[in-house]
Amino acid sequence: MNLSSSFRWIASALAACAIALVPAPSASAQTAPAAAPVVTLDPDAKPADGQPAAPASKDADKDKEKKPAKQLSGRPQRVAVLNFGPPSDWQGKAGDTVGVEISAKAFDEAIAMLEKDNVDIVVIRINSGGGLLLEVGRFHRVFAKYQQKFRTVMWVESAISAAAMSPWVLREMYMLPQGNIGGAVAHMGGVAAVEGAGLEQVLFQMEEASRLAGRSPFIARAMQLEEPLSCTPDAGGNFTWFQDETGQFVVNPVGRVLTLTANEAIKYKVAQGIAANLDELMQAMGVSEWEVAGKRGTDHVDRSLVVNTEAEKRFGEVYTKYSICVQGAQNLDAERRQAEVGRARQFLNQMRKWVEVNPNIGMMRGVNDEWFQAQERNLRDLLRRR
Repeated sequence: MNLSSSFRWIASALAACAIALVPAPSASAQTAPAAAPVVTLDPDAKPADGQPAAPASKDADKDKEKKPAKQLSGRPQRVAVLNFGPPSDWQGKAGDTVGVEISAKAFDEAIAMLEKDNVDIVVIRINSGGGLLLEVGRFHRVFAKYQQKFRTVMWVESAISAAAMSPWVLREMYMLPQGNIGGAVAHMGGVAAVEGAGLEQVLFQMEEASRLAGRSPFIARAMQLEEPLSCTPDAGGNFTWFQDETGQFVVNPVGRVLTLTANEAIKYKVAQGIAANLDELMQAMGVSEWEVAGKRGTDHVDRSLVVNTEAEKRFGEVYTKYSICVQGAQNLDAERRQAEVGRARQFLNQMRKWVEVNPNIGMMRGVNDEWFQAQERNLRDLLRRR
């Protein structure tokens, strides 16, 4: 039995996430919807120029002593922050590959936990250099669920390639001051760029995500292809987008793939605000009263990052140990064979746990439910031998 033959990478699966084939969109102009206004709730705000101030109370000084400086408007919004990739200050605690360390399955499982904790707002904090195309469509479906249940926004430290594509369905985007998003060229196995029908599938997938988010599809297309992108603002500050360089502002010249900085994302109204911390983010979102919540959900997503990182690093090592145990057991007497099979089963169970947390860990190595069932049968057969 040659166990090593099943330990292989399946690069061809990386383009399997797309759902339809359509021609690329034409180069006609697209108008992006107006960004939502930032609302500031400040009971101490001064009246606008030219407006009379409210008459002061005779007991104004006493009123100030009795009343809080800020009037509360109701129940604080409960805010959960889910890490889509480890923030920079984690310093190597976890990997950042979409589909490997960052799992749509973990985010999907967190929904029920967040609902149970009565979360109102979910912040998807993104820091990733990309990953597997097959996970992008899964994240689109998962984040569509989030938007049905919570006010869900992306908060971008760095979102490159699949990390830019996966949350693109989210309607609200905020940037960290050093944030960047784009560079989403689809690759097959991380080497050759996807072409032909596979590329058309990915382009259509992102066109649909743009529609759901209310963005011009030309923006995502310029992130995927070396195509030009320009725009022209109207009197109200809203932009009409062009798939060429004819607009007032050339956002992406021909021959380059688009990556937007935080300032560019704000300038062209792709993002709604810049925030260096959670306080600033809530202010940019117009949320005056809030509290951190959803610990079970946030811990679940963070734990999956750490577990998947360990699995990615150690799966090959554990697989090799399992193979050695199985091969060695074939040449031992019944008593010693039983002990060796017991060791092999421990390694098999460890691999099974990792694959249950993230099936992609096994898929990339040819390990799935059928493979585990075959190994269990083989171990039972070894125990029956005389």
